[in-house]
Amino acid sequence: MISFILRRLATLPVQLLAVTLIVVILTLLIPPEQRAKAFIKKKEDLKRLEQIIERHGLDKPFHIQYWNWLKEAAQGNFGFSQLSGKSVLETFKERLPATLELTLFSFPIIVILGIWFGVSAALSKNGWIDKVLSFLPSAVTACPPLSWVFIFSHSSTAAFSFSLASAISRMKTHCT
Repeated sequence: MISFILRRLATLPVQLLAVTLIVVILTLLIPPEQRAKAFIKKKEDLKRLEQIIERHGLDKPFHIQYWNWLKEAAQGNFGFSQLSGKSVLETFKERLPATLELTLFSFPIIVILGIWFGVSAALSKNGWIDKVLSFLPSAVTACPPLSWVFIFSHSSTAAFSFSLASAISRMKTHCT
């Protein structure tokens, strides 16, 4: 078991490089002018689009852009988030506590359900319960997460007269 974990840890840097390489390649499919708009904070900056492209090296060859990105990422600079208006690292630090809270809250529920489903499937080997409980994880992971939001939202509204959208809006007004 320890050798398996060590092998997985040894492949982690290669996997991280592969993922970053894929992300950068996909990002480079977007024209430099559109990528430069991520750095624009005011309308006046639109006039300086070419300067922004040059300053951030968006017109450089792929290998230079990737190397520059790797250097910046190694120093903790993951870029700027247009959505939050802050650096990605600041946004990450700001949202990490809520993410950990959700994870810690959901973990016991998932463990209890997992054990219950596993025991139920084992007790009815090759029965319909076993087949359904074997199929569900594949179905859940095959669907994009956003589709589950719509499914749960509509099913909760229909079954319990509970609207997820209204609950979220109440939470937003309560939290602000």
